[in-house]
Amino acid sequence: MEARVMQDAAGDGRFLLGLGASKIFMKEIGEGEKGKEVGPAVVMRESIEIVEAMLAGDAVEYHGKAFDASAPALKSDAHASRKRVPIYVGATGPVLQRLAGSHSDGLLTASITTPDFLRYARGNMEEGAKKAGKDPSTLDLGGVIVGSINKDSKKGKEGAREMAAMYLANKVQNIRGSADVLLQTAGLTFEEISPIADGMEKGGRKAAAQAVTDDDIPVNTFPIGTTILAVDILYFQRILYRFVIGADHQLTCS
Repeated sequence: MEARVMQDAAGDGRFLLGLGASKIFMKEIGEGEKGKEVGPAVVMRESIEIVEAMLAGDAVEYHGKAFDASAPALKSDAHASRKRVPIYVGATGPVLQRLAGSHSDGLLTASITTPDFLRYARGNMEEGAKKAGKDPSTLDLGGVIVGSINKDSKKGKEGAREMAAMYLANKVQNIRGSADVLLQTAGLTFEEISPIADGMEKGGRKAAAQAVTDDDIPVNTFPIGTTILAVDILYFQRILYRFVIGADHQLTCS
């Protein structure tokens, strides 16, 4: 398992595992759509249970609604870490955000993250944690910021358009419904970004980028342009997320 190899290579305490339920992938393999009639929450919960058992070195004999898994226990003299690996759930909708609170070490939000969306996500995560008898203060909340940095500010913005096109098209094509609040808090509507999804289907990322307007990539969401400008924006966002939202959240750039 790649996670096991990474755990040993990185060393104890240096490996964090993030899991997400991709609707594109689930549809491709027939899970959660017309296959076994299981949704993303079931897929995510069972994935966490299987991965945790395997990384702990336990024998696994798992038969769930979505997955079947079997694996022998690690031998007692095997040179492999038994340290628990923190697991994080990537989620946009409320069901998976609550599951992140009840079954993992924290939540990673989708792209186009805004302070308002983090407040919303934190509420769902904490609700899930409390129902599971967990202390919400022990969980992490990660805000993902998409950035495009180049010595040439114009090229940096072009890169941002392509990334914005890819992420926004995904919201239309694959997670409609779950992404409603995400888009609302970013000041966007499905009607505004539908041309981007159409461009992606017809001509790929480059074509979709042509449909992205400046309003679709506001500076408060995307660090764009030169390195100095991007660093300034990231610093501002860190302060904003820490004090406006009321917690020292992690910021992850992609």
